[in-house]
Amino acid sequence: MRVKKIFLLLLFSCNLHAATLVLIGGGEHPKAALSYFIQKLQPGPIYVLPWGTSYPEESFEDIRSELEKLGAHDIQCFCKEVFTPENYRALARAGGIYFPGGDQNKIMQRIFQSHAKPLLQDLYQKGVPVAGTSAGTAIQTNPMLTGNRAETSEGLGLLAGLIVDQHFLVRGREERLLQALEAFPTLNGIGIDESMSAIIEDSTYVTAIGPSLVTLYIKNHSEIKKIELIDKQSLRLKVASRRSGGRTTTSTKSTTSY
Repeated sequence: MRVKKIFLLLLFSCNLHAATLVLIGGGEHPKAALSYFIQKLQPGPIYVLPWGTSYPEESFEDIRSELEKLGAHDIQCFCKEVFTPENYRALARAGGIYFPGGDQNKIMQRIFQSHAKPLLQDLYQKGVPVAGTSAGTAIQTNPMLTGNRAETSEGLGLLAGLIVDQHFLVRGREERLLQALEAFPTLNGIGIDESMSAIIEDSTYVTAIGPSLVTLYIKNHSEIKKIELIDKQSLRLKVASRRSGGRTTTSTKSTTSY
């Protein structure tokens, strides 16, 4: 399994905090990505929030089993429909947060209903690692893709300055992401394929883990001080530009640094 890193400065409108996001594009979860999530845990339980699925207990058991096999412990779940004030206080003591897949709109609906968005953002900025897969990846930006073509809505917004799409190559979603980027001229994009993980640290460093590709879409070279592509087999950089007709097109950069 390939593990490759690039260094990005100012690509994501950097937030200056020591936070880690582990974004999985769906499908099989790369063990190296889950292990890194465990390595970054802060004191406190791992809370799994399976709010995007109709089968939250099953979703929780699946990810708990994977994490425990890799050495994690004290893994808890907020599986119930009602999110109580006691749950809120417990979540505030989290050492890590994991969002399984499902429907990103349902996840955000539960976040809004529980009034947990400011708390989740605060935990992340304090260094609590956050991981997600599929829909749990989609929510991490604001705006987020809803899953209905290129439609967007409010997301959790832990990662500023871009829009993320998942199942990227398997489901042929480049055009969808490009259409979303047309609507937000200041945002860049990232497409994560199935069985791939993009680990983003300090909103600056991106590590790709898995057998396929993570694709970065940037619009303006002047925003970037330095990009180092260590291995183009795992990480692909494309420049998204708008032509006179208003349609966004891309070109793949073949050199290894700018």
